[in-house]
Amino acid sequence: MSSKLTFDKLSQEAILEWIFHPNFSTVDMASELSGRGVGLDIVRNKIQKLRGTIEVKSEDQKGTTFTINIPLNLNFMSLLFIRWQNRLFALPTSSVLETTSVSELVWDQVDASRVKWRNQWIPVLQMSQLLSDKNSCHLSIKSKVGLILESSSHPFLVMVDNLLSEEKLLVKAFDETVILPTYLLGCTILGGGEIVPVISPQAFTVFSETKSNLLSQGNRLNSLNRKGTILVAEDSVATRRLLARILEKVGFNVILCRDGQEAVEKLELHQGGVDLIISDVEMPRLNGFELLEIVRSQPQYAHIPVIMATSRTGKRHREQGTELGANAYLGKPILAKTLLKTIESFLTVEQPIN
Repeated sequence: MSSKLTFDKLSQEAILEWIFHPNFSTVDMASELSGRGVGLDIVRNKIQKLRGTIEVKSEDQKGTTFTINIPLNLNFMSLLFIRWQNRLFALPTSSVLETTSVSELVWDQVDASRVKWRNQWIPVLQMSQLLSDKNSCHLSIKSKVGLILESSSHPFLVMVDNLLSEEKLLVKAFDETVILPTYLLGCTILGGGEIVPVISPQAFTVFSETKSNLLSQGNRLNSLNRKGTILVAEDSVATRRLLARILEKVGFNVILCRDGQEAVEKLELHQGGVDLIISDVEMPRLNGFELLEIVRSQPQYAHIPVIMATSRTGKRHREQGTELGANAYLGKPILAKTLLKTIESFLTVEQPIN
């Protein structure tokens, strides 16, 4: 992968991502305690096995911060109950900075996807975006309340219909035997026996980062071939929709495939029309590594950059992907900024578009 990427083309976030790669070291000679390039790789693998995430931010002359989020199987949590489209949800109150009435919001007259809060413009998100609900209108006319939520980079606003109550209840995390949308942190049970889904604020962060970063990255991405086509092989419906939303937002054509077998069929159908492939590893019928092997073995496809995007980020899987010819290996959950930066590293810049 190092032969394909050059650090001068990467953002700070993408460069920091390298410290988690196996065998990556900043010293010339290893000691008994350090320099072998396995420490942070092991740390992230252990955290991901707990279904957690680790983020790193660094500022020159100030320091470096590692943020680790790990869900607990059983956890008493202060929850804010909300209603949207006649459905009941809960959010951890620790992520809510403020609540406000929609009528009091100051909207941007040019860009209706942002509002002013405490002298700064912040993104506006809809519950329908998170839930991928095509049956609901983009901006519900019933939405009366705005929730200002906190993220690692900036606040953002989520529109809901009503606020109900705040309670401290037991939240049960889902185990790995049940395949559920990534936006669910767990569930809680009310006194009457009703099960209420608890939404993870981190799920909103992906969309808020997409909105806030697309404008700043738009100038650079506009210089790419806006007719570029990206094929996505992913068996998770929620992740497929998320990737499609991110890629289409910046002008790429997207071909969605449910598994590796469908990806091979679509490659044959679109001969010469695919510029990049994003693939999960674990998929039915034909997995990501098998798809990668086919792509690299066929002369007509061998030149196509392939990005593996998977929760299988252990050393063994990374080495297997590299040996088979993967150009990059991204761990889940997928951050929009990291994904777009990685894509920009592989697609050639043609004529800038004004």
